[in-house]
Amino acid sequence: MGAQRTYKDSLFRSIFNNRERLKHLYEALSGREIEAKDIRINTLRGTFFSGIKNDISF
Repeated sequence: MGAQRTYKDSLFRSIFNNRERLKHLYEALSGREIEAKDIRINTLRGTFFSGIKNDISF
């Protein structure tokens, strides 16, 4: 039986489906400051790449 990984995806989406949290994530990763209002959350449905579903971006 393989590992069920969907819970990780659900947790990530739950935590980062908020512009203020995404602002902090972006700043930590890029080292640049941005305004939360400048973030647009995109949800891609049914997009697959090599069997991995990409369902969140910002």
